[in-house]
Amino acid sequence: MELKTLPAPVWRDALVAEDTEAFLSAVRNYLGPVPTPYNKHSLVARLEAFLKKPQTAEAQAALLDSLDALILGALAAAGPCSEGFLRELFADERGPWEISLRLSNLRDRLVIFRAPGPAGPVLAVTPPLAPRLSREADLRGLLGCAPSEGPPPPPRVDADTVCAAASILFHEENPLRRDGRPAKRVRARLLALLPELGGASEPAGADELLDALLAGFRGAGFLEGPEGTPDMDRLAAAAEAWGDRLPFLVAAASRELDFRPDAEAGPSPRPSLAESARALESVAAALPTGIAVSRAGFRRLALLSAEPRGSAGAGRAEVSAEALLRFGLVEPTASGIVRAAASRRVRSTIPEAGGIPSGHVLAVEASHALQVLPEADPAARVFAGTVARLESRGELWSCVLDRKSVRRALDAGLGSERIARTLERLSGRPLPQSLAFSLAGWEKEHLSVRLYYGY
Repeated sequence: MELKTLPAPVWRDALVAEDTEAFLSAVRNYLGPVPTPYNKHSLVARLEAFLKKPQTAEAQAALLDSLDALILGALAAAGPCSEGFLRELFADERGPWEISLRLSNLRDRLVIFRAPGPAGPVLAVTPPLAPRLSREADLRGLLGCAPSEGPPPPPRVDADTVCAAASILFHEENPLRRDGRPAKRVRARLLALLPELGGASEPAGADELLDALLAGFRGAGFLEGPEGTPDMDRLAAAAEAWGDRLPFLVAAASRELDFRPDAEAGPSPRPSLAESARALESVAAALPTGIAVSRAGFRRLALLSAEPRGSAGAGRAEVSAEALLRFGLVEPTASGIVRAAASRRVRSTIPEAGGIPSGHVLAVEASHALQVLPEADPAARVFAGTVARLESRGELWSCVLDRKSVRRALDAGLGSERIARTLERLSGRPLPQSLAFSLAGWEKEHLSVRLYYGY
């Protein structure tokens, strides 16, 4: 791996600006006695020529031990960075004094140098030695890499989970209690239809994940008011924009808020939410394909991806790593932590012989039943979950369109004409006459005004 360093002129200027006694000590180590008077610029030029010799670079490489190689691996991954960042990177295995002493030793040996940076001094590899030392950088050791066998595991929460959870909440009256958690009947329905949350095997873990999911919904602006009714329009826009990456948006939003409602904050998402979600994606994407990393290595990977670097970045990296693990977007395995697959579903093309035209994702029946096929994208699932009530969920979503579910959709701003037109587009077939008639009748009933005489 190529070592990222600073240009040679920056290194020369840093040596010239170095404390005189430290500079002369380094020169004596490599060039012998220094005659007086001396010129610093001339000594730097001689030192550079000496360090560029192949035998010098080989000798420097031979003196490196395992910790030196790990530090070079960190500099290869991070580029020039502060001493504090390197101490934080190794904090789970090495004490800060040990890292500081080793960095000082590497500076004395001219393996690395200190130079001014935008936010303070940074450490970088000495440019004349960088090409040879790049072969010694131990990035695999830094991350604790090990081979990962088999296909990527499914995520614990995928876009399908997010859409199904929102649909269940949407079709329930007052789905959340005052403390922000699901009502007892809603919790039972969520765990029954979302087995991936682990309700049967890990009830406590399922409640924790439900709390995180609701925190993500509220942080992303998908819940309206303390009663917790999902804003399906906002969710549909997010599903259209993010697709199968929707869980990263929800996971990023869950870091900002707890599950409890905040009436004053309102449902508006934070301006930096999309940026935070992309940062989470970058951490997961940094996991090499077919490779597992240790828990300490995953923490380092999150630190390397966090901005800004420093104490604030370290805290953000810790929270990011926990969010990815909690939502199952990265999964611990016997080999280590690996990136999960994008979705729990295996999408395939349904042939026309199967009864549904190829490329269409809904089957609408005259009985008012609605089947959502595995090929449906998150935006189609949000629409189906808005107009119909989810009854069962496996390879197919089985939903029911009835008066109550359609009235909920009408309350959310959908009209019968839009519902019919979208169902026809997603199914590739004209709407059954009985359903079209029902939709029109339900909308007329919904818009009608009734006057009652008082007693």
